[in-house]
Amino acid sequence: MKLTKFLMGAFIGSILLSACSDDDDNGIEIPDNSIQISVDGDDEINVSEDVESVDVIFNTTTVTEENLIITYEVSGTAENGIDYNIQQESTITIPNGESSFTLPISIIDNEEVNEDKTIIINLIEVTNENFDIDLNSNQVMITIEDNDSFPYENGFLVLNEGSQTAGTVTYISEDLQTSEQAIYQAVNGSDDLGNYVQSIFFDGDLAYIISNGSNLITVVNRYTFELVGKVDSGLNVPRYGVVENGKAYVTNQADFSTNEDDYVAIIDLESLVVEETVVIGDAVEFIEAENGMLYIQNATYGTGNHISVFNPTTNEIETTLETEAGLDSFEIEENAIYALSSGALEKFNLNTLALESSIELNYEEGGAHNLDIEDNQIYFTVSSSVYRMEINNENAPENTLLSYNTTSQYGTMYGFEVKDDKIYIAEGGDFASDSFVEVYDLQGNLLNNITVGVGPNGFYFND
Repeated sequence: MKLTKFLMGAFIGSILLSACSDDDDNGIEIPDNSIQISVDGDDEINVSEDVESVDVIFNTTTVTEENLIITYEVSGTAENGIDYNIQQESTITIPNGESSFTLPISIIDNEEVNEDKTIIINLIEVTNENFDIDLNSNQVMITIEDNDSFPYENGFLVLNEGSQTAGTVTYISEDLQTSEQAIYQAVNGSDDLGNYVQSIFFDGDLAYIISNGSNLITVVNRYTFELVGKVDSGLNVPRYGVVENGKAYVTNQADFSTNEDDYVAIIDLESLVVEETVVIGDAVEFIEAENGMLYIQNATYGTGNHISVFNPTTNEIETTLETEAGLDSFEIEENAIYALSSGALEKFNLNTLALESSIELNYEEGGAHNLDIEDNQIYFTVSSSVYRMEINNENAPENTLLSYNTTSQYGTMYGFEVKDDKIYIAEGGDFASDSFVEVYDLQGNLLNNITVGVGPNGFYFND
């Protein structure tokens, strides 16, 4: 008799998407008169916020001979009435002659961006002493996945330097099909980013937008572009920045007639105040953080051949690395510093700073620029062409990966980036009217040409 009841209950439970199982499920034997709970036939599911409803099934392994009242408890990070609705909270009743009860949970689809939230339902007790809660199936968890996103999430930003007018930022969606111009002004009204917008650096959800023409850093939420604050003193021609140990370090070129006054501004990120300046005594440009140290390029506008190693604990230069003349850019990758000069690509050991290799670059079109390393591939540009080589190659590449059409006198390859499986090129244009960016696949095929603002100079990814 007991075996017959068990098989009948298991059959009914499986039709109702219950969590009933027999001896061959994880080797657990389910006793008669057990009460279980499941959702979509499991004890744990993920649902999108727009799913509308989820059914939680309370079931028994035998048909009841009287009304069976089951007490349950709801917990988790989701809130009833805000994230979901349950009409019968705390108890349900399996009627006489039935073996299950379905509890619908309505999921509320709001337009706010939230973290994923959970609904956890635990069986607590049952009124009939002949029934027991199955301790292997006494809880379900529903994770509600938010289906909303911030307006500038999952895409990339193009920084437009500007010229006679203030700089702007263009947002472009990840699929390259949607773009929005001047998003800072669109969100913040009449305010602007200042003149000659140079670069952006990130810290968590915040973007720090540097304007070297206005000696200004504008801080925004990188996904909404709502203004958070500004650094508007202590800067003198700021260029690039990085965050290390809760502080921002920003290179400043100061007086263009000399490099002796170039300095790093150290900014408290809570107050957005420049709390200290450290004169470097040489030109300053790009800055990168690696293993607790800062690496500062001491070369600008085609002149200079040093990289300084700056200790942010002591705020002092510990040592200086010498490169070939005309240092253009550098990258730190796999415990090495790769330095690109107009006529050479050098590799230095990050720990010892010893030169490990040097590859001569000699191209008729001109000098090399815009070093970028992605997925063990080295990319750089020469005039309007892109070259690529394996990171361990000993010889310079001979053939171009791609070339693009440009009419700009000073803005050819004004911005360049390789990210994941795409190559991004910014055309400076005439620095008086809107220009464009182009996106290519890694085989050099053009994916899209997109209009942006005046003087686009860089790409920043909101992924």
